[in-house]
Amino acid sequence: KIQICIGHTSRLYHFIIIKINNISFQVEKNIPRCTAINLKPETDISDKSLLKLLKKNYDHFDMGIYLRSVDEGKIEVGNILEC
Repeated sequence: KIQICIGHTSRLYHFIIIKINNISFQVEKNIPRCTAINLKPETDISDKSLLKLLKKNYDHFDMGIYLRSVDEGKIEVGNILEC
């Protein structure tokens, strides 16, 4: 739930540090959504209604964020995320 930490509309990602299992990660940038989501299956018809719905409900349509490790260490499923 990283969006809780940094907010949907923030584009100042490079100032944000996230810790997982006491290992620091710097947020590099957002991961854009592939435009293939706009194509209706088995057609060449483009439909941007899903993107509009995502933007309306979540104020973004990014897939996530890229992180760069600042420290060395090991993370595992279930580790606590700190902002």
